[in-house]
Amino acid sequence: MKSNTTTFFLLLFWVVFDASISKAQWYANDSLDINNIGARINILGDNFDNTANAQSVFDAPINTNMHTIDVSALWIGGYEKGKLKVAAMTYRQAGIDFFPGPLDTLTDSVFSNQEMTSWDQVWKVKRSEINDFLKNGTIYNSIENWPGNGNASADEAMIMAPFVDVVGDRKYNPLKGDYPDMKGDEMLWWVMNDKGGPHGESKGNAMGIEVQCEAYAFNMPSNTAINNTIFLDYKIINRSSTDLDTAFVSLWTDFDIGDPFDDYVGSAPKLSAYFGYNGKPVDAVYGANPPVESVVFLKDSISRFLYYNNNGDIINGNPGYPIPNPQDYYNYMKGVWKNGACMKYGSKDGVSGTQCTDFMFDGAPSDTVTGWTEHNVGNTPGDVRGMGSIGPFTIKAGQTFDMPVAYVFSRQVNGNTAINYDSSVQYWKQIRAFYNSNFTTAGVGNGIPPSLGMKIYPDPASEKIFIQCPNQSPQKIVIVDMTGRTIYTGLAVDSNSTQMIDVSYFSSGIYTLMAETKTGIFSQKFLIAR
Repeated sequence: MKSNTTTFFLLLFWVVFDASISKAQWYANDSLDINNIGARINILGDNFDNTANAQSVFDAPINTNMHTIDVSALWIGGYEKGKLKVAAMTYRQAGIDFFPGPLDTLTDSVFSNQEMTSWDQVWKVKRSEINDFLKNGTIYNSIENWPGNGNASADEAMIMAPFVDVVGDRKYNPLKGDYPDMKGDEMLWWVMNDKGGPHGESKGNAMGIEVQCEAYAFNMPSNTAINNTIFLDYKIINRSSTDLDTAFVSLWTDFDIGDPFDDYVGSAPKLSAYFGYNGKPVDAVYGANPPVESVVFLKDSISRFLYYNNNGDIINGNPGYPIPNPQDYYNYMKGVWKNGACMKYGSKDGVSGTQCTDFMFDGAPSDTVTGWTEHNVGNTPGDVRGMGSIGPFTIKAGQTFDMPVAYVFSRQVNGNTAINYDSSVQYWKQIRAFYNSNFTTAGVGNGIPPSLGMKIYPDPASEKIFIQCPNQSPQKIVIVDMTGRTIYTGLAVDSNSTQMIDVSYFSSGIYTLMAETKTGIFSQKFLIAR
């Protein structure tokens, strides 16, 4: 792991004088390793960083010990009754801003240090385990220990990690048939908050934010885009009694494309993505044809992209240096420099110039002539960070804000930076279509409105499924697989009848059935297990 070059003495001071924080750095973690990306997930959301031995764990391709990201973390900031509140993570050098576990739903507080310790875990489940459970009743440790419910004595939320509630009593119990409601072929789940202690990183005041997190991936060798992607979903819950105004939610990423000191960054605002790439045609780690790594916002459009250098520059260097200041972090989230000045379009550093912009380096690296890129303005490749933001908006008291993102790796055979970037753009479009087809109400992910009353049985199925739609008249039925590929289309029978569909030729896995009516498209998942 690289460090901020200006933080050694601050780090020493913190180690000596802030023992209360150093006692609880919370190192629980687990990894996604189901496809072409090997990614370590940490309990505090400073992902891909092996904090125990100072190594990055975002292997791309997997098991090569070559990585494209050092660390990537969640930042949140806004105002409560005019007072700035910030939570951010980078390298844990000056402390931490997030802590394990949920918050008390009544007081937005942490019940106890012991309660945080009980949540100091990243839970992992695999699709193969779910399938075996549904088919044969095998209860794996991952299913048995799934944290489906909060601690009632600590006034935590009743439902925590998502699960299929077979009985309908809202109490997770695999012995009654309940099981994790997972995404992908491998999924991690964890929960963190910003009130478990002082904010050592940003020095900001706590908001009373609880973040329920999912990281998941698919094993799809036939779909290159999905097989080179990991997904993260942050459900940000304002547990306080006060609205968080002028809020920004951001992803901060330290791209390291092999050698960490020869990189460029850029943004693609129209596609809600930002990315890192090598500033030289040959990388010391990847060699020729270095890859492009990117972050894609899948739901809300990116509203800001800012980069900064790993130095102590008072305008565009590391936030909080030379003087600790939470305003630096918030300014970066809202797309302005530490001194509050706007980013300037077209210049080498975004500091000089006359035209304000919300997006640094929005040109395509494949355009080496006209686009605003680090290459085209003649920047020296270096060790830079990038941050994409959503906002400003208000997260009302009790409200949940959902931010799904994808980390996408692209390295084509016999390619180069231009080819790898252009393929990234195609990947982003495929991944967004895949996400919309499987995990949004516009397609097939969040169940159906109660008014339709659709029933699919048996679930899991083997040879046939039966569909009942008693409350509305479906005109057409479509079934898609997890890649978004349509594998069945047919006209529906009368709504008062039960329709049978032969699924004997479908492969085992999760499918989504969509019923088209006069009022919209309604969807429901079902499983085929043999």
